[in-house]
Amino acid sequence: MSVTLKVFAQGSSEPPLANGVLRLYGMRFCPYVQRVRLVLAAKNIPYETVNIHLKSKPDWYLRKHPEGKVPLLEWDNKKLMESLIICDYLDEKYPEPPLWHREPYEKAIGKMAIETVSKLNGHFYRAVTGNDESEFDGVCREFENLEKLLTSLKTDCFSGNKPGMVDYMIWPFMEVMRAYIASGCYKGKPDLSLIKPNQPRLTAWKVKMLDDPIVKVCSQKQEDHVNFIVSKLKDNPDYDIGL
Repeated sequence: MSVTLKVFAQGSSEPPLANGVLRLYGMRFCPYVQRVRLVLAAKNIPYETVNIHLKSKPDWYLRKHPEGKVPLLEWDNKKLMESLIICDYLDEKYPEPPLWHREPYEKAIGKMAIETVSKLNGHFYRAVTGNDESEFDGVCREFENLEKLLTSLKTDCFSGNKPGMVDYMIWPFMEVMRAYIASGCYKGKPDLSLIKPNQPRLTAWKVKMLDDPIVKVCSQKQEDHVNFIVSKLKDNPDYDIGL
């Protein structure tokens, strides 16, 4: 549930938080926030959403998080920051269904996949905002690394034969990259695609993720995502676009 999907900006009043209620502070198009939404949805955990205007942050939010970042999870005078920390907490606090591998080695391999996507995201963002072709090469290299890892796992998903924690930590960045490319704002080589024909395991994984009911519930309309990116690149992000 949401207090309102529209953002709270500078000058707004903080909405009261009832006892026992989980509140997620976020922004609709932020992949780090979507990570948390996916975990909350996968575990069917009730929560409310408060979206923050990241260019004009309310003073009351800056008192909660001096850096003004999202996501932030708050309940009963407690708060957690950083998407991976929040998601780990949720998986331990609400153990059913388990999303992380319980076997330590498999969990470590999953964390390696998440780190690969972190590198991929860095290369992609720098490719979008700059003109260095080496960043494009970095994007391709990290996608190849993901393909090799998924092939070695011999499973449909990074978490097994159905989506789990690793998949839900990776997928939001795939959606962002897909929206950037659809926006026409990508400044690198025009033949860039997120999943290439010579990456069959990633191609099949992408199809499975798009069909996942949790992903469907948590994803924004691509048209809205694309229009948000266009507004963001003009340095005038419309956080309420499509509402």
